[in-house]
Amino acid sequence: MKRFLKYLILIILFTYGLMYFLDLIYTELYRNGHPRNKLQNELKLKDQHYDIGFYGSSRIERHINCELIEKLTGKTCVNLGFAGANLADMKMLAEINKSNGVTFDTIFFQIDYNYNFENYSPYFLANLAPYLDEAFVEHVFSKRDEYGYYKWIPFYKYMRNEKVLGVRELISVLLQTKNGRNTNIGYRPLKGVGLAVRGKFPDSLKHQNSKVIGLEKLYPSGMLYFFTAPYCQNIQNREISLGLAGKIKNYRNYHDLFDNNAEYFYDCGHLNDKGAEAFTEQLIFDYNF
Repeated sequence: MKRFLKYLILIILFTYGLMYFLDLIYTELYRNGHPRNKLQNELKLKDQHYDIGFYGSSRIERHINCELIEKLTGKTCVNLGFAGANLADMKMLAEINKSNGVTFDTIFFQIDYNYNFENYSPYFLANLAPYLDEAFVEHVFSKRDEYGYYKWIPFYKYMRNEKVLGVRELISVLLQTKNGRNTNIGYRPLKGVGLAVRGKFPDSLKHQNSKVIGLEKLYPSGMLYFFTAPYCQNIQNREISLGLAGKIKNYRNYHDLFDNNAEYFYDCGHLNDKGAEAFTEQLIFDYNF
């Protein structure tokens, strides 16, 4: 019995030590290795100043042509949108960028029915996992049911997020192999024309969103702006977005901007490259970049 317990303890200690070692290796490579996706690149952005910055989901990533802004205005611009981003993701990314010395003269956030949601997206949390020892990241995970596992069990955060941070991705980081994904920060145009509808607006908007309130505290009102990018007419309840004007400071609504320009849409919620160029030019005019 004693021999069995001895071997059991040795196995447990060996397993724990191996997991601890793997955790160190994974963390080092994911934090300092070659980025495997656009968000990882955005999280590593440091010590940069831009005249204009944009945060949001694919409705920023696919809509804001910063090269066009720089060409027409002479001002520096960065598009920090990424697909699937929630408001909580945008705020946390902005906080991380700010703590890393990324500054702006003017900053924009795209907002729509995501005003009703305050949770972080699973994809965003997975990419945050290697930064768990950072206080502001630990604060996010501390509110989750699995926090104890993340904090006290080495390597758990990588097993839990294997699809984003698994062995295959680790080897690719180590070897710096290409994965077919564009990891560059910035605008990604869509080609084609269509009005396919995915989802709908809710029937009503919540009274307030703590993430928006947090952003208003993070940045002075003279540099912080919000807007809703265009939708096609086919999406249900899109007029609900008009109510955002009474809830958010420095807000503009463009949901119906291209109602007479179906050729500008890739699908109902995203502009194609032609539409993105027209929308970018509209923002340049309206905000006098």
